[in-house]
Amino acid sequence: MIIFGTKGRDDARGVIADGCPHCREVRAFTIVDQFEVPHVYWVSMGQGTLRNTFMRCLHCNHHYAFEERKYRSIMSCAEAERSNLPELVQRTHPELMSYLDQAARCQSCGFQRDRPFKFCPQCGLNSGH
Repeated sequence: MIIFGTKGRDDARGVIADGCPHCREVRAFTIVDQFEVPHVYWVSMGQGTLRNTFMRCLHCNHHYAFEERKYRSIMSCAEAERSNLPELVQRTHPELMSYLDQAARCQSCGFQRDRPFKFCPQCGLNSGH
């Protein structure tokens, strides 16, 4: 009897910075490529076929769809371990901070907070964020 089939394999491609919807903070995310790999007696035969790519928050472990075109680059895992979050943002998603700055300022009264808000605590305007 010969045992063969396919099995899944997850490979960490690198790290990017983005806003985590669950944490509601700017966080580091691991980019994970999922492959389907053929095997014989559970020994992998080749590299396999890429089936999916997602990003996983390094703080809360929630998974989200990954849109590569949004990011300037992907930092290697080894390099990300030696970097801090502001460096990661600057290298991988520099537009993120300007977006957050705009989302944290009320369009009506100009009130500024440290993070985006749905309703302005000063005037009550719905900002839509």
